Amino acid sequence: MPRQAADPYPVVRHGGVKQGGLFYLNFRCRAEAIRMILHANGVPFEDVRFTMEEWAERKHEFPGGKLPVFQVREEGSQETKTYTESLAIARALAKHYGMMGDSKEEYYRVERVIGQSADLHELFVRAFFAPPDQRKELLEKAMSEEVPRLLDSADLHELFVRAFFAPPDQRKELLEKAMSEEVPRLLDLICNSLSDSGGKFVAGDKVTLGDIHLLASMEHVRKADSQLLQTNYPKLLTLEEEVLKALPKLAEYVRTRPETPL
Repeated sequence: MPRQAADPYPVVRHGGVKQGGLFYLNFRCRAEAIRMILHANGVPFEDVRFTMEEWAERKHEFPGGKLPVFQVREEGSQETKTYTESLAIARALAKHYGMMGDSKEEYYRVERVIGQSADLHELFVRAFFAPPDQRKELLEKAMSEEVPRLLDSADLHELFVRAFFAPPDQRKELLEKAMSEEVPRLLDLICNSLSDSGGKFVAGDKVTLGDIHLLASMEHVRKADSQLLQTNYPKLLTLEEEVLKALPKLAEYVRTRPETPL
């Protein structure tokens, strides 16, 4: 279980209520690990989800015109701090809540799975934003090849991101290719990483950011093929079950979060 901090780092206080503001689009994508860490630790925050039309109008308000952005104000201060870069935000939060491992070896295991999951995620993003006629192919290629190899987290995440955001005429092809080649390759890698974790989670006997990133990437796979994990990767479903059992507040968020395509 992550530790509960007496005075959480990433929050704004309004009338005694601890709050923070996370700004992103109405996707899981690169903001989901941040949302999951905050929910896991019971930190109230404002989950701002822009539509594409709203984002086009407000893009100029954010650093570099990029999301996600996490904004907080420390108690007693009028200054709002702005944090950018999804992995940097997630790592800072995870470190604060004791979710980056307790030793150098555990830290390495956490970072290893984060990297693998990012690749998996990118596969799906490429396919999703590909042209429609290429999306299915990209997804199938990922699920048959790269997802099983990666099921190692950041790599896995990137696979889906590339497919999801590919031009419409390329999206189908990208998704099919990802699901048939890259996704299986990545999932196999992740399973191999779990074999030497030294416990039931990514880095041992405590839930870490590695587990959070992996669960976020697994959702991309589940959306693309509802049976792949159950049929070929039951070990990953067991890990997911243990994580949600250890973090009931996270489990409640996962159960009730908005349905999004990516």
